[in-house]
Amino acid sequence: SSSSSSSSSSLSSSCLAFHPGSFPSAFSHDRSLTTTRRSARSLQASSPSLCNWHELKSRPTALVATILRLGLTPDSDDTRVYNNTPAEALSDKVDTNQQCTATGMCTCPGIFDVIATSNMTAITESTEAQRVFHGRGGMYRGCEHLALDWFHPVWVLTSFSTLEEDSIQSIQSALKDHCHRHGCCLNEHAEVSSIELDNTDANYSNVTLPPITADTFNFVYQCRSTGSSAASNTLREGAVPRQHTVTENGLKYEVRLLQGQNQGIFLDMANGRRWVQDNANNQIVLNLFAYTCAFSVAALAGGAYQVVNMDMAKGALKIGQRNHEMNHDAFCEAAASGDNGANDPYHSSQVKFFAHDIFKSWGKIKRLGPYDRILVDPPSFQKGSFVAKKDYGKVIRRLPSLLLPSTNSKAMLCLNAPELSVTFLQELVREEAPELEFAGQIENPLSFLSIDPDRALKVLLYQMKADCIDDEDYEHSS
Repeated sequence: SSSSSSSSSSLSSSCLAFHPGSFPSAFSHDRSLTTTRRSARSLQASSPSLCNWHELKSRPTALVATILRLGLTPDSDDTRVYNNTPAEALSDKVDTNQQCTATGMCTCPGIFDVIATSNMTAITESTEAQRVFHGRGGMYRGCEHLALDWFHPVWVLTSFSTLEEDSIQSIQSALKDHCHRHGCCLNEHAEVSSIELDNTDANYSNVTLPPITADTFNFVYQCRSTGSSAASNTLREGAVPRQHTVTENGLKYEVRLLQGQNQGIFLDMANGRRWVQDNANNQIVLNLFAYTCAFSVAALAGGAYQVVNMDMAKGALKIGQRNHEMNHDAFCEAAASGDNGANDPYHSSQVKFFAHDIFKSWGKIKRLGPYDRILVDPPSFQKGSFVAKKDYGKVIRRLPSLLLPSTNSKAMLCLNAPELSVTFLQELVREEAPELEFAGQIENPLSFLSIDPDRALKVLLYQMKADCIDDEDYEHSS
């Protein structure tokens, strides 16, 4: 197992905490970014809670504009490993002159402001999947139902309530005009000739679409209205690659923008995947509710000795297997530079996929362990298989018997139910697994900034308590 000091170092390098400060609003974005970066570098040397600017640089102007608008600066006094800007410090800084009517006509300027101030060239030249506008965080009052994502080479607008056609068209036009004005609809270096069009969407099944070129603007609208039983995906302009791959932190992931509610990778979990990659070397990892196995990809890229993936959805696991195949070179590089003794980390002995009901498979799960890392990222509400409020405790109570008896062993518990707070998860652990103690919270990416952290994604780390480990078990695990 890796040392506790290396784990601490990895924990402290994932996200920078921002707090209300004193950036003059007259600063230009470029000057502010330079000034803030210098401040962060100097603070990082003295505070273990601060991180580098990798993420901020990868999502240029839009995030900086939000940070400046809110008057946020690094705070060297913060001692938490990962820290959301406190809701009370942000509540009086939210845009109030923004609203969307009950009929779905959007009148708030927030999304248009972000589009206008975003560095489209930097965004579209990157294959990195990223959130560009996050209304769900409550930073733009009245636009809580809107999100805008970049899945190279396609823009995806998601609305959690039904929008009128005029509203969709106005956002689409503003984004297209801004992209064309900056000549950055598609990375000019992209291999456009190798992209095959996806005409599987019902609205376009009988339409001949143009090929993707450097001037192509590709736009998908997803409606996830609470009144509908499933998400509606519409390709409104351009095309979508049939074999669609995006990147994150140098790794490749398959996405599907016209099928279902989820695209194949959850962007708000980027820091969680980074932590897994940084803390997986020579570890045995259990990935529960694996979905498309993005955690597994990150773990093997970090030099994991073995990963066990389990999820009921066979289709999702098949995508997960393809994700592993696409990242084979990265796995081999990690194995060659690490000490896990694997010549080919994609060999069946290194990564396993089980399309099983977790609640009926505890025996198999235990036989394949014990585990240095257990990753639990269940759906918040999936009728018939998992409901967080009544089922999460059943998983948590199993963790102490599955973890390697060592204080270096970690369990990552994820919860993305807006109605359930961090306290809910913490109390569940206290009740169901008193052998575990809190080890830190992984902050969400800055692009998912929220005025109410309890309604956003929660990612908590737990480890075995030293006084709950038998000396004999500890010596055996060492």
